[in-house]
Amino acid sequence: MTKRTLLAAALFSSFGLFVPFAARPPVVVVLSQGGRWWAPSRALGLVLALATLGCGAEAEHPEALTPRLIGHSPAPLSDNTYIALADPQTACIIESFEYRVVCIDPAGATVRRLGSQGEGPGEFRNPASIFRQSAGTVAVFDPKLARLTMFAATGSVTLSKISSPAPIWITALHGNRVHGSVGFGPRPNGPPEVENQVLNLTSGEIIWRRSIYETARTECGNVGSLYPRPGGGYVLQACKKDLVFLADLDSAAALVVESPAHRVELPGQRDVDAYLSDVARLGGGAVPPSAMEPYAAAFRERPKSWFHGPGIFKFDSQDRIWVATTRDRDTHSYFDIWADTEYLGAVQIRGRLMGYDLLDSTLAVLVERQPDQNGIAPRGIDWYDVADVDFGRN
Repeated sequence: MTKRTLLAAALFSSFGLFVPFAARPPVVVVLSQGGRWWAPSRALGLVLALATLGCGAEAEHPEALTPRLIGHSPAPLSDNTYIALADPQTACIIESFEYRVVCIDPAGATVRRLGSQGEGPGEFRNPASIFRQSAGTVAVFDPKLARLTMFAATGSVTLSKISSPAPIWITALHGNRVHGSVGFGPRPNGPPEVENQVLNLTSGEIIWRRSIYETARTECGNVGSLYPRPGGGYVLQACKKDLVFLADLDSAAALVVESPAHRVELPGQRDVDAYLSDVARLGGGAVPPSAMEPYAAAFRERPKSWFHGPGIFKFDSQDRIWVATTRDRDTHSYFDIWADTEYLGAVQIRGRLMGYDLLDSTLAVLVERQPDQNGIAPRGIDWYDVADVDFGRN
């Protein structure tokens, strides 16, 4: 997969375009409190049984809580937004221009440097995403080499070849399973078709594959990528504002809940600048300002997706769902917090959110600071203790 293809996929994901689509069977819609159950008509009995649970989000908008800042670190410039906590004191990010991973502690000290350019063990051609695989171990996915590289705290390196027949976009690692989604190109009169997949981490073989569209029929006709929840079940995003809940991989019904915090928000100037930078890169770099203005004008009028990705969903020690949003993302950024299918409230952090990770009570956020006089926004990692984030209903 080329860098241009990866960038296009990232743009699709960021702006709500890279979403599943599949043939539409007969559907029954059952309304429940705070949500919509969607299922093929053959699953009507199950849907009715589930709908009686009445477990949905409440239309409340409590003030955003601010967790305690416990550290802040500078971060190298990069065009990658992934971050993974190897342990509560070590955050690892991808330094894309150097083809390596840098791990930093809350005081700003570099703890580890992992990898280099190449194709051998521990080397990368395109380190695209990073995840915590287990305590002290991070896994880096390189789509050009179609492999995951696991770096243990002991220094050992383990490789896993990914055998998906099409380029896969990995969303999460959970135990010995790799979760991701594959795009199969545009469909007539609809968005691209996307299939969610689960692979065995050791062998790289596909052990489950499915389009969630038939189970979660949404108003806009799309569903995003699958994220496993530590306490069981799965969550996905849809339609730029909805959360989709699955009890298990083979569920015949899904609960679709619109975020009660959702608000229509147009892009700010920093959003426009980031978008134009991506368009220029897709166009080969040198694009005159006059040619960019039509893109800028159209983008300014396009409401933002409520979800900020990649890496939209994370889970804390209470199995609450943290959802990265695009609210503001200038001086401050915001997360929506859910307990199962119930919306609890929002958390506010400083800076422009790029990526984040959670481990126990530690929240590490990769941010852009305010741009300097040359228009360059330095990056940093802010560390928070979220143990006291309590909305009084969880």
